[in-house]
Amino acid sequence: MRRIAALLAVSVGLVVALPAAPASAKSAEVKMFKQINQIRKAYGVPKLRGSWSLLYSAKRYARLMMRANYFGHQARIPVASGWNAAGETLSWHRGWAAKPRRTLIRWLHSPGHRSVLLSSRYRRIGLGKARGNYAGTRATMWVVHVGRR
Repeated sequence: MRRIAALLAVSVGLVVALPAAPASAKSAEVKMFKQINQIRKAYGVPKLRGSWSLLYSAKRYARLMMRANYFGHQARIPVASGWNAAGETLSWHRGWAAKPRRTLIRWLHSPGHRSVLLSSRYRRIGLGKARGNYAGTRATMWVVHVGRR
């Protein structure tokens, strides 16, 4: 029950405390990365460190799904070899605005996605997004790959 209350407090805090970013602000992926680590810190979970390999695989998979007009997990998470464990969260929404806060809040309200993002098992992260046409509409797809060596 305490975790649910903390989740709601952090979710509301993200919506209220983080202002909309000006055009010159850092990329949406960097914002998402920082927000995920803020959530992990609130839960007492170690921060994730960036990984070029996971960044590459997340971006590649987001683009692949957009090009193929497909959304879903594959039987195997498409990350480079050398990872002892890997996890993945996916999201898509209409429009080309990145909406990192909205996407993160949706993930936190999904038990499966939340468990991946808050797992102490993972130490590294890579985020990717792709914009294009999906299901007959302009869309943005997000992919998060997390892993442990």
